[in-house]
Amino acid sequence: MDYGNILEIIPHKLRYITIPLSLFIFAFIIRLSGGMWDTHVANDAYMSRQAEYIYSYGHPAVPDPFSSAPLYQPGMAYLLAFVGKLFDFIPTGMSSMTLAEGSIPPFLGAATVLVIFWLGSRFYNVKAGLLSGIFASVSFFLLFRTLKGFTFHNSLSLFLIALTIALVVKALDILQDPFPIDKKKQLIYLSWMLLPAVFVGLTGFSWGGYFVIHAILILYALLITLHFLATKKALYPPSSFLVFIVITLILGTILASILYPVRNLEEIVRAMEMMGYASGPMVYKFTGDLFPPRFLDLEKFFGKYLILGLLFLFIGLYRTYINNKAFGLLLISATGISMFLGLTRFHFMDIFSIFGCVGIGIGFIALIDLAAKFDSRKRLAIQLLSIIVAVLLFSSIAGPSIDFIKSSRGLNDSGLGTAAMMEGYSYIRTNTAPDALIINWWDYGNDIGYRAQRRTVIDQMYIEDADVINVSKIIMGTSGPEGLQIAKNYKNKFDNPEVYLLIGKIDGRIGSIIAYCSKERKDVSYSFDQRGNIEALTPDAFETNYYKLWTNQTVEGYDIVYANEEMKLVKLDV
Repeated sequence: MDYGNILEIIPHKLRYITIPLSLFIFAFIIRLSGGMWDTHVANDAYMSRQAEYIYSYGHPAVPDPFSSAPLYQPGMAYLLAFVGKLFDFIPTGMSSMTLAEGSIPPFLGAATVLVIFWLGSRFYNVKAGLLSGIFASVSFFLLFRTLKGFTFHNSLSLFLIALTIALVVKALDILQDPFPIDKKKQLIYLSWMLLPAVFVGLTGFSWGGYFVIHAILILYALLITLHFLATKKALYPPSSFLVFIVITLILGTILASILYPVRNLEEIVRAMEMMGYASGPMVYKFTGDLFPPRFLDLEKFFGKYLILGLLFLFIGLYRTYINNKAFGLLLISATGISMFLGLTRFHFMDIFSIFGCVGIGIGFIALIDLAAKFDSRKRLAIQLLSIIVAVLLFSSIAGPSIDFIKSSRGLNDSGLGTAAMMEGYSYIRTNTAPDALIINWWDYGNDIGYRAQRRTVIDQMYIEDADVINVSKIIMGTSGPEGLQIAKNYKNKFDNPEVYLLIGKIDGRIGSIIAYCSKERKDVSYSFDQRGNIEALTPDAFETNYYKLWTNQTVEGYDIVYANEEMKLVKLDV
């Protein structure tokens, strides 16, 4: 049997329906099997809150009653609210927004897999597209953004980034044809030329990191220009190609600024801060996904056979270039930019996964196709070996994803999403004044806003240094009166009748970070034993407000009103 032609058993016309449909169902079921029919913690809580506000009132929560942050790109929130309205017409035992927040991220994740399939098919052939899609279906970095309840922008922005590149490919195909004479065909031609710009704008409406598309297309234009200068052969009509790239980026950026005028081009500065090219908020120094990925993180993408994964990726890039230089340079640009970002910051590994899966899928099929040049025995051996390696790589990549899916189906044993934390948020919502102010470390902020529906000083969306310093002094400072004075200032600023301090076990685990942010220059460190008992590891650690409150010591002006194994709620006498 010729394994290189295994898809020939499917009738030609049916391939364009059955293969993508089967791939979509496969990817959707995988994603739907993970997560919960409840919003995930942290950033997802913010997006669901905005989506439910739009669903109820027709617009985002602006000004935000629970946060000092300007509105984050609301593309995903509007989509969730729109789908929630559609679900109103479907009688189920579940609320429309719960259905939307549970089903849309997996749907978008599966749709991204379809775009990856199309890119692999267009860059090489259907077999390469299918294999690329299969790898993408179980890719850890694409999965953990697109499970049930993972409602932050990621699932939508990843889909839009991949789709925008696919639309660029389609537009460049059309660009090679002469401008039509027929008016109707002219309209269709111009529509395809402008469509990538529209989706650049929509991506900017969903995520500030849409600058990734700019970087990919600018590098692509540079490589196309260098190829022309080196070979004197134009892969596209030079002037038309450059005009198309410039118009796409400029119009797309203008559209993004119109749709989302809150930060406009400040997002570029924010992106530079995340990448470390500009001074950013101090908490960025300690934000895990802004660190370079560890070796174990790379194994989540390439599997344990890291070298093999890289080898087939580079084979895929090379063979795409040999097969079609224009497509090859685009895939090299997209993979190169996303790989650089991903290897620099964990945050961007999901974008690298899109184009990395395309390259790996092409690499395997290209090797199988090259085997056709050998005699039947060698050809069969190379094909079988390639398939075995693909299966090994697939199973190695799928392993971390399966583990993550299993762990995502219930509340966490530790961290932000524990049952104890959920109980604490419920207590705050039912036992504090509706306009009470909660002072907390920023990791809890979005969940307090969504689940407890109370205002916070800092959260994942608002981490200005001055406020982070003040909050850190209240939590990990050594002066109770100073903490109360800071809290009183915030009470006056926001006009709140009650002010509470929320401290969690997480705060103890990262005590040294919070102490650093307080600027008191104290050496603070804690550990917890298996029973959850805290141990101060340095002399300074005994003196902090946090340690005194966590060990139930009396601190004047600080009254503990609620406590469980994960958190304490302290009413401040201000």
